[in-house]
Amino acid sequence: MTMPRSSRRNSRTCAVCSQTLYGFDDDMELGIVDLPSAHPLSGFSGQAMCGPCFESWDHRESFGSLVVDRVREQAPKTTSAEIYNDEDCLVLLSVAVEALSWNPVQLRNKEEYQVIVWLRPTGTDLTIPLTQWPGEKPETRDNKRLRASEKAALNSVWPTLLSVFPNAREVLSRVDVDKVIADHQNWLARGD
Repeated sequence: MTMPRSSRRNSRTCAVCSQTLYGFDDDMELGIVDLPSAHPLSGFSGQAMCGPCFESWDHRESFGSLVVDRVREQAPKTTSAEIYNDEDCLVLLSVAVEALSWNPVQLRNKEEYQVIVWLRPTGTDLTIPLTQWPGEKPETRDNKRLRASEKAALNSVWPTLLSVFPNAREVLSRVDVDKVIADHQNWLARGD
């Protein structure tokens, strides 16, 4: 039997019900969280779930918040800057760079920016090009339709985000882009 859009070789199983997953729209990749092995959620880090299990998972919100906390911790090592953080979401501005050289490390701003909204109740992110901010509320994530939990989380934060960041200029004003690039360039040079 042939499988459409995927192969058995690329299949995984749901971390809750053990159903075989083939990468369809309903499948969910969980984020990676650094947890001690004794932590009750450590086995879910980097795993996959079927959509129904993800939506009904009792630990979705607490795991999602752990994922967002890890993203926030890692952001200084990237070309993303935190521009907003509360109990419901984390918002980063990602700065696209081009490497001019590696020895010494020299980066150039490509002047392409993305707003990344991390939703704590789901541990998932939505990426919006700054040129389209605020635009319409996203309906998809990674070319997949938003799940009910993602829609609910986005619906609860969207009005606040539009109030805080009414336009792209306001988003960009929250970040010292040159400092973000210099910090990342220095981090790369140190080899951390």
